[in-house]
Amino acid sequence: MNAELTIVPMNEIERKHKGYWFTAGAMRFFKSRVGDHGYLDIDGCYYFVSSEKGPDTSRKYSIRYQDTQGHISTIGEFQAYTTGRQAKSAMLAILNK
Repeated sequence: MNAELTIVPMNEIERKHKGYWFTAGAMRFFKSRVGDHGYLDIDGCYYFVSSEKGPDTSRKYSIRYQDTQGHISTIGEFQAYTTGRQAKSAMLAILNK
């Protein structure tokens, strides 16, 4: 792993978020889940994997980025990965470049 990345608990990322993304209502509406931890880079930005269950009832995974202002965006395509392991591997590959 990149020496400039730090593993952080998800509750730290949630605390730094500015918006509705992690609210119980939003998580329930989108059937969202997140893991136990994410990564903090040297610039103060967070990265993590989320999953959502779509209308076809399949759960798919996305790579997320939270900037220093607390705004969350998707890296790459939304729900691009069929497993959490694929998403995490892709995220770490991006972060280690």
